[in-house]
Amino acid sequence: MSSGQQCFTILAHRECSRRYGVACADAHHSRKSHLDLVGGLGMAPGANIGEKAAVFEEVHGSAPDIAGKGVANPLALLLAAGLMLRHIDRDDLAKRLHRPIEQTLPVDNLRTVDLGGKLSTADFAGAVIKPLAA
Repeated sequence: MSSGQQCFTILAHRECSRRYGVACADAHHSRKSHLDLVGGLGMAPGANIGEKAAVFEEVHGSAPDIAGKGVANPLALLLAAGLMLRHIDRDDLAKRLHRPIEQTLPVDNLRTVDLGGKLSTADFAGAVIKPLAA
């Protein structure tokens, strides 16, 4: 893999484990690579769609260094939920979920620590959920 910012490497192999992919992403991220374009792994949703099943999840790994501290960014999981809703043809609900996310991020201090904010996981999720309850 190259650490040059002009070089983008995509590894795709049927037998490649998720753990290996996360390790590759972490290695690239530590070099300020293309992952910075999406704001980091805390903002990357994932979808694995097959003929008979689909799995939607956040792309980042388990992050044992922050486990239990309440500082994880829930955005990737919320965005993965939006992908799932679109997959089951519920664009109306996906748009309803995305609206408060799009409103919350641009507002100062309504970000988790990894995005330069001060909110905990629960506080950020609450900021997104509050408009949904209205």
